[in-house]
Amino acid sequence: MFAIGVAVSYQGSSYQIGTLEVMGPGFFPVVLGVALALVGAAIAINGLRTQTTSGTVAQPEWRGWIAIVTGVLAFAIVGKHLGLAPASFSVVLISALGDRQNTLKDALVLALGIVVVCILLFSVALKVEFPVFSWQ
Repeated sequence: MFAIGVAVSYQGSSYQIGTLEVMGPGFFPVVLGVALALVGAAIAINGLRTQTTSGTVAQPEWRGWIAIVTGVLAFAIVGKHLGLAPASFSVVLISALGDRQNTLKDALVLALGIVVVCILLFSVALKVEFPVFSWQ
């Protein structure tokens, strides 16, 4: 998260940033990039300080990491070729399976619910130019 935030901030700074009153095209990416970098740094620092009950540093939860990264990649690929609904479904389903306490049924219900919310929010309310379903 930290690295992505720094990269986004750096790239966004190549555009005109502007002010709070007159925001340029680089303002939003820079602000979000800095916020992401700060959150990433805070998570990393907290993770390094977290200890298990035995006093040793906790090991990374690889299943969760892999599921979340795979979910984001799936969203990009599925969204490009199949649209918003399948992309939203795939990112939520894959990411939810990263939690060892989630069952497949729980992940499916969550993914279907989020698809409905995404369609209502992004397609109906905000009219985002991202087809709900497409075949490319």
